[in-house]
Amino acid sequence: MAKDKKTQIENYSLESDVKTGIFYKFGGRHYGGIIICENGEEFVVSEDPGILKECKVEFHISQGNAKIDRVLSSEIQKLTGCLRRTPSGDVKFVEQNLKGFGRQFSVANDKNSELVRSAFGRTVNVNVVDKDVCTIDKVYDVMGSLRSDAEAIVDRVGMSQNWTQKSLAELEKMPESLDHKSINKIDYETGKPCDEKNYDPSKPDYYDMRDWYYTTWDPDDCQDMDDSTCPEIDKDGNYVSYVAIADVTEYNNPKKTPNLWMQAQERGMSLYYMFGAQDMLPHKIASGICSLNEGEDRLTMCVKTTISPSGKRLKTEIVHAVINSKKKYSYQQVQKILDADPDLIEKTYANAVNTAVREGKSYRPKDLVEAAYLNKKIADALKKERSKRESLTFASNKEPKMILSEDGKNVEEVKAVDYLPSMGIIEALMVNANEAVAETLHKLTEFGMYRVHGKPNDYKVEKLNAVLEHFGIEGHWDGSKQKLKKIVEKLKGHENEDIISSIIVTCLDRAKYSVYPHPYDPSTGEVMTEEKCHSALDSDFYSHFTSGIRRFPDLIAQYMLKIYEREGRIPFDENYLKNVAAHVTSREKELDDAEKEIKDLGFAAYAENHINDVVKGRICEIDGDKACVVVLTDSRMRINVPISDFFKFAKGSDKFTIGEYGIAVFKDGEEVISLGQEVECKISGSNRILREVYGSRDFQKTFSKTEHIDNADVAYRVVENRLNESLENRISKVIKVGDEKQRDLNKRNMRNGRNAKNGRSK
Repeated sequence: MAKDKKTQIENYSLESDVKTGIFYKFGGRHYGGIIICENGEEFVVSEDPGILKECKVEFHISQGNAKIDRVLSSEIQKLTGCLRRTPSGDVKFVEQNLKGFGRQFSVANDKNSELVRSAFGRTVNVNVVDKDVCTIDKVYDVMGSLRSDAEAIVDRVGMSQNWTQKSLAELEKMPESLDHKSINKIDYETGKPCDEKNYDPSKPDYYDMRDWYYTTWDPDDCQDMDDSTCPEIDKDGNYVSYVAIADVTEYNNPKKTPNLWMQAQERGMSLYYMFGAQDMLPHKIASGICSLNEGEDRLTMCVKTTISPSGKRLKTEIVHAVINSKKKYSYQQVQKILDADPDLIEKTYANAVNTAVREGKSYRPKDLVEAAYLNKKIADALKKERSKRESLTFASNKEPKMILSEDGKNVEEVKAVDYLPSMGIIEALMVNANEAVAETLHKLTEFGMYRVHGKPNDYKVEKLNAVLEHFGIEGHWDGSKQKLKKIVEKLKGHENEDIISSIIVTCLDRAKYSVYPHPYDPSTGEVMTEEKCHSALDSDFYSHFTSGIRRFPDLIAQYMLKIYEREGRIPFDENYLKNVAAHVTSREKELDDAEKEIKDLGFAAYAENHINDVVKGRICEIDGDKACVVVLTDSRMRINVPISDFFKFAKGSDKFTIGEYGIAVFKDGEEVISLGQEVECKISGSNRILREVYGSRDFQKTFSKTEHIDNADVAYRVVENRLNESLENRISKVIKVGDEKQRDLNKRNMRNGRNAKNGRSK
């Protein structure tokens, strides 16, 4: 097959071809990432090479994959963890991440310095300066301190508000409210300037839509409103959806604010956690001039799509508009409006269509309630049309919301935020807008910024088939989206729909950003031009555009459209976009893991005040390393329950085997427990330092209340005990494997001996 640079990531088979490039880590042991060279060539790294992120590496190609030979240079990488002394007196740093305690590094600081002596038992951030060497960057509070540990994780991933002096200087010049003198306002109906006398061709044009019923729908605590919607019915009875997106690049762009632009690029996206948000952009932008706040004039890039009554997108137009959002709705408020009188929704729609057709002009809502009704009708049509495609729709998980004490030291409550139909309305409108923008970009340029899904590897296909067989779900998955949709449809109403859907998501290839509108095969690098851009949504073209405040790829798409409209050119070259796509893909995984770490810490703090509570949940994971099952509650808390608790009084309760892919536990050849099983357990303990919650099946026992450890010496001993346990587990595993191999060898020798004896007797 011919190699086409525009549609294929080029992998060569020349064994001796030594190259250099930047390695971008995408995460996961089954897929390491990609290397991008200075000339834009990309090469797949099929497995995690265990090196630092975004290093400059030297590599060669072997059997179609890049093999890294050595690291030439790397940016300083921060890690979070703690210090320990070895028996010989050396000081080691132990990394702590989502998987627990892991790699250890030698500490280059003077081991007798005050800095080192004060760090034991406390959370520490270090800078990795060599493969196995680090230096202390910052010492925080005692391990397990809620705000301090969260701060350390935020610092580690570079999301603190550490703006450079040059960025702050650019920010200082930015207005806090819209300066109407900086733009020309254009009448939307006539297309003429609102003030023809003072029209200035050197200023950008924006349609004046400030009187329209634009509204924002967001979580009740949202502070950065980046999208606002307004519906319409045109004279032919079609739907028209206006999705106005904060025009961030009018204020922050590589020409006007190069330093803010580069820092936003490095951050990649916003981080949300229990203490609020660490925005990709400074607060003045994210919650100020670019947030579509209720009652304030704002500049937007508006995606206008005309949609047939059946839900098919007929036409797309990208327009610049100045709006004034009439209401900041929470999803709960919108849901109450929609639930109050469902019949009125249909009456409002019918009246809007009849009026528009009769009068021969577009009908716009006359109030906020009408706007909500018509938005729902548009979303329903879009979802109906999408249901005809091969798109995948999974069960919607409840998201936990943690309520902190006034001092921020404890988690007082965990609320499971239910998924509401009003959320689905906004999702449908945003997906439609993102598809429309991607289609527009594809018409303008051969490369852009797309959101793509690749095909899963063989291991994930085999694992999912084993899971489906375990749950009795008919259908064998061959890795194709078509087969998977039929399987997903069979899950509707299944008692384990939530658990199975979550497993399916982990077996799909993780979504990535790419300059190509097609996914590529992670094992070969071939761009699969026959595959659609976004397989889960079944979208021919899909980009991220609707969240310019909190995602950098959205800024890229926004600026590309703006400069093409104003200057007739594409402002970025292909190589720049490749590096941005790889960086943000890597960054997304890093920030997702950070959010999960902080969430685990929060659950451990919450559980301290709920020892001896009996809770229900389903087994979502079987952890062989810790010999426990993980019970997932309705609030999304993960509780570790010892496997032996499920047959505690049986003979040899520590003798069990875990089946392939960690689906079930067997004792004496019989399945005892398995994924999806509903169980009750008692919360028996909690540990903020280890970020774990423990459960027990002994309902008669009363467990002691867990006290938060605020003593560094005690915290140090907790870590030492865990590290020693891990070492013992690793040793016992080696011994167990060695014993099993010896038994197999003995059996073979015995069989060979019997066969030889039988042969002589014959």
